[in-house]
Amino acid sequence: MGKKENKYAAMKMFLATIFLLFISHLPAIAQYNEDVIKAAYIERITRFVEWPVRGNSNSGELFVIGVYDEDDFYSTLTDVFKEKPIKEHKVKIVLIKGPEEINGCNLCYISAKAKPMIRKFVDAAKSSGVLLMSGTLNFSKEGVHINFYIEDEKLKFEINEQSIVSAGFKVSYLLMQNTRKVQ
Repeated sequence: MGKKENKYAAMKMFLATIFLLFISHLPAIAQYNEDVIKAAYIERITRFVEWPVRGNSNSGELFVIGVYDEDDFYSTLTDVFKEKPIKEHKVKIVLIKGPEEINGCNLCYISAKAKPMIRKFVDAAKSSGVLLMSGTLNFSKEGVHINFYIEDEKLKFEINEQSIVSAGFKVSYLLMQNTRKVQ
């Protein structure tokens, strides 16, 4: 009987260790999955958006996505769009250091650290025809065009309808119908 109890205790300890190892990696797995889902949403959203015609440098052979201060998301986007086009264009992901660098982008994703410069990012995006996205609470109210958020453990997005229209973007009724609108 003593051997069975020792085997049972050893098995219990082994399973507890495996469980703890699994739990310790969940935030990384969850973040990765959220970032991959955001990347997929970005690709899908672009199908329903028509960019304004502007004389900026973002109208070439590449679809350029700028990322401000989101290194993990930058890596995810780089992996996801390595072979996947957007609007029939090869995708290039670039790190940007500030609002003055977004004029060469088609789309720019900004982190919460952009808060002190949010107005500059919004103005730069509007004047350059850049679709501005984030995943930061209340950024859509500040003028960011599309903002991701979590509700009921699901990733969703909201659109600042006034900001996106005033920047010259045309958004499909289908996209507008299936999102939360912010003014």
